[in-house]
Amino acid sequence: MKRIILITTVCACGLLPLQAQSVNEVLQSVAQHNKSIQAQQKNGEAEKIGIEAENSLEDPTVEYSSFFSKGVNGQSGSELVVSQGFDFPTVYNSRNRAGRDKKEAVDYRAEALRRNVLLEAKTLCLDMIRLNRQRDLLDKRMQNADELLALYEER
Repeated sequence: MKRIILITTVCACGLLPLQAQSVNEVLQSVAQHNKSIQAQQKNGEAEKIGIEAENSLEDPTVEYSSFFSKGVNGQSGSELVVSQGFDFPTVYNSRNRAGRDKKEAVDYRAEALRRNVLLEAKTLCLDMIRLNRQRDLLDKRMQNADELLALYEER
C-alpha cells in the first residue's frame, strides 16, 4: 500500500515544476486513483449489504405430503404445509438499530483509511516540494560559488 501511495505521489509531485499543481489537486488525484481506498469502498458496500440481510425474515418452507390407504384406490388425502418463521417486532427494531450502528462503523473505518492514505500522500508531497526547493537553493548557491571562484581566479 505504501508503495502505491509513494508511486502516485512521486508521479504527481514530480510534475509540480512542470504543471504547477497545488497540493489539493494532487490529493484529489490520489483519492480518486488509490487502489486501497477503492477496495475499502467496495468492501464497505459489501459489508453494508450483509448487515441489511441480517435483519430479514427467514426463508419460507413448503412441504407436501400425500396419504395412501389400503382400501382406497389412489391417494386418500394430502397435506400442504407452508411455514414462515418470524420474530417479535421489537427484535427487528433492535436489529435495525444495531445494523445502523454497524454501518456507521464501516463508514468510519473507510474514512479513517482514506484520511491516513491522504495524510501520507500529503506528507510525501510536501517533502517533495521541500526537497525541490532545497535543490533549487543549493543549485543557486553552487552557481554563486562558481561565479565567485571564477572572479577569484581572474584576480
